[in-house]
Amino acid sequence: MPPTVELHEKDALLDRIAVLLGGRAAEEIFIGAISSGAADDIQKASRLARLSVMQFGMSDRLGLVDYSLQQGGEQNFYRPYSEHTAKVIDDEVSQIINDQYERVTTLLKEREKEVHSLCELLISRESITYSEILECIGPRPVPPDPQMAAYIQALPTRPLLPETGDKETGNKETGNKETGEKETGDNSRRDDDDSGGQERDLDNNDDASVPEKVKEKVREAAEAVAGRKPASGPVACKADKDEDA
Repeated sequence: MPPTVELHEKDALLDRIAVLLGGRAAEEIFIGAISSGAADDIQKASRLARLSVMQFGMSDRLGLVDYSLQQGGEQNFYRPYSEHTAKVIDDEVSQIINDQYERVTTLLKEREKEVHSLCELLISRESITYSEILECIGPRPVPPDPQMAAYIQALPTRPLLPETGDKETGNKETGNKETGEKETGDNSRRDDDDSGGQERDLDNNDDASVPEKVKEKVREAAEAVAGRKPASGPVACKADKDEDA
């Protein structure tokens, strides 16, 4: 049974914020243009940073004081602190976000090869397993706790969905009503793509020319790679980080 009270260490919270910001950092580094795709992650990262400052007493400047607006189960319509304190809170939250964004940006640049490899794997398949992630980017530097290890052990060893090509075409022969020609699923599509001599470039700076699916997979790959280097305790990769902050 999981513990009834979940405690969060400061370093673990910073790790989670860094992982949440990995998708936006990946857009800026590998695509060259940012989008609204990271909006939910930014919201969660901002909430964690604000909680650590206002409620968890993790700010040296503010000390062990609860500045949260919600007290006694009711929402207050006034701030129980001064304008100066409000500015300090904003400064502390911004500092946490900026520091972790810089941290994850540096990490992704150092792990650029792993990001590209994982992104290519995600593009070729709709779903990949935890073991495939480890094969692609390597094991975590810190082993997971026993409960997480048991969960990982129970994960499937094969993708939950078939490869993209199999899903769309089923590798079955299909006829062309106009020409009478027959094609075999993915093969003809790949031949057509290859004949143009154009390869997908993850570093393309033209946002309009980058398919949305590619941008999504780049964000997922970056978050998985970012989650591989925690400061204390395991930080979940995208494959096992679905819980809301």
